Amino acid sequence: MPAKGKVPTVSAVSADPHATVTITQPSGKDRSPVITVTSEDGSATSTYRVDLTG
Repeated sequence: MPAKGKVPTVSAVSADPHATVTITQPSGKDRSPVITVTSEDGSATSTYRVDLTG
């Protein structure tokens, strides 16, 4: 975690080039970004919450 409470910007890339990746960046007291990956046809979604510590 960067010094002085700064929250890093998170990025992600899907292994499937046709999938859509959406990232909710951490802010304020919620320091955990949420990454959502949706299949090309929208039939499947996976959500990942990343715990940033430091």
